[in-house]
Amino acid sequence: MAKRMGFIAVIVTGAILALWLGWTFYVTYNIESPRYRVLQKNDAFEVRLYEPYIAAYVDVPGDHENAINQGFRILANYIFGGNTRRESIAMTAPVTETVNERIAMTAPVTEQQTGKLRRITFMMPGAYTLDTLPKPDDERIRFHEAPGKKCAATRFTWYPTEARVERKKAELIEWVELAGLIRKGEPIYAAYNDPYSFPLLQRHEILIEVQ
Repeated sequence: MAKRMGFIAVIVTGAILALWLGWTFYVTYNIESPRYRVLQKNDAFEVRLYEPYIAAYVDVPGDHENAINQGFRILANYIFGGNTRRESIAMTAPVTETVNERIAMTAPVTEQQTGKLRRITFMMPGAYTLDTLPKPDDERIRFHEAPGKKCAATRFTWYPTEARVERKKAELIEWVELAGLIRKGEPIYAAYNDPYSFPLLQRHEILIEVQ
């Protein structure tokens, strides 16, 4: 009886692991993401030329993890029907985070705060234009047309703790400088999967726009 229960436990564990791996692979590699071509590759770094796309974004306060979670919830609510047409919009990847200096807000709750905001961004599916996207219920959500641009990039797996993300940003900045490239902005963190995905299959990137 004990052997049989152990055998069943192994089968169930294996099935759960297979589903976990399959879901992670699907979410990470099989949804729409910005198109680019690689111009240069060197070890763990590369230079990409991105095509233009439309993005929805929200500026939120907090540290790396809290800002990602808060921004993701706001934007996910929009694409899952939180808009004037109650229309579901296909999920895309990545979710990006850029650190911005905080500016004065009109709402009293944020007016006096100082520090930094983090801009969390979702790419909109290519089938939409600014005119055809439904209007979000949440007035914090904004849209912009991201132009084609050239970016240096590096990719990593496992859990993206704030310390690890900052270390990867520093590594990419160092590589950009050593490669003789001119930086045009601050590093951007990009996540291609949810935090519950299988760690070794998670895809995270740091991007820096360059001239």
